Amino acid sequence: MKKKLLAFLFVAVMAVTVFAVQSFAAEGTIGDCTYVYEDGVLTISGEGALPNGVFQAGKTATTVIIEEGITNIPDNFFNMYRNLETLYIPT
Repeated sequence: MKKKLLAFLFVAVMAVTVFAVQSFAAEGTIGDCTYVYEDGVLTISGEGALPNGVFQAGKTATTVIIEEGITNIPDNFFNMYRNLETLYIPT
């Protein structure tokens, strides 16, 4: 009986944790650019180049949208984005 209760509690805690991570929202600045991260979508806007380094605020993102005005994306900027499925870059 104790094993079943522990298993149920473990599953419940994991479900709450997954829901909390998926509903995380944030916004801020990256150099001269701004970002909004909500529901797995990271949107970066502004004018100019993104700074060097790995951007970690949205590393759980499944979609990244780079808006018009961003002139450069560093090589390693998305290194830690293990869930990234879609990347939109203006043409």
